[in-house]
Amino acid sequence: MSILTAVVRPQEFALIAADGVSTDPRTGNVHQYLEKVRVYPSLDCAIGITGMGKMENIIDRFIPPSVREFDHLIEVLPELVRYAQKHMIESGLLMCDDIRSNVLAAGWSNGAQEFKAFRVLTYPKVSINGETGERTTLEAWVAHEIAPYSTWESCASDPESRKACGLDQADDEASVLTRIVCAARQSSGKILQDEMDYPYNAGGFAQLALVERGHCRTWISMSWPEDVIGEPIDPTRGAILPSYMTENAE
Repeated sequence: MSILTAVVRPQEFALIAADGVSTDPRTGNVHQYLEKVRVYPSLDCAIGITGMGKMENIIDRFIPPSVREFDHLIEVLPELVRYAQKHMIESGLLMCDDIRSNVLAAGWSNGAQEFKAFRVLTYPKVSINGETGERTTLEAWVAHEIAPYSTWESCASDPESRKACGLDQADDEASVLTRIVCAARQSSGKILQDEMDYPYNAGGFAQLALVERGHCRTWISMSWPEDVIGEPIDPTRGAILPSYMTENAE
């Protein structure tokens, strides 16, 4: 499991970020670099995925022809994710026996006339409200709406990593999401509370996707070539943050 994060400004944009590696959860070894976020300009949306490696390819392949806008996608998203998981299992496409995934779709809702984001889980997951500390268990195969304005994370990194990446500093949204991905990489090799019984891993690069009305784009805000295929991610190798952030701090 790795990192997926988002922020939604209902009348302005939706922004998603994720890391860019697939790893063996048992050994931490990097399988490959891959983009976990895809933009769909014709739907005014983006989809991000963590968990089952390459599920994004299956979801992309099986989006029904009837999906012509973001609202249609959300209507079918739970069953689409369920079908993608079933297809991967039956086709022998799994790279490990962990079938947990977190699928996020964010975009412009014509029905609500604002940007929205929803996530579908393939397993029941504990969710913690960052402001109140309230813990709830989210059902699998349900499109859970992400609260607007607040910054959502699929998995919170440890406090030391967040401090090292300056997440207490005021930045624009793209910088905040980049810092979240960087903090996730700093947490690699650690066992995070409520997530799993083996070490967490994130790295490769930080990919962002911005969705505005009639415009989508994606870019890489940070890369870690030090994350070598066939080896576990070592957070001590490579820079913690992009150079422009550390230069500004100095």
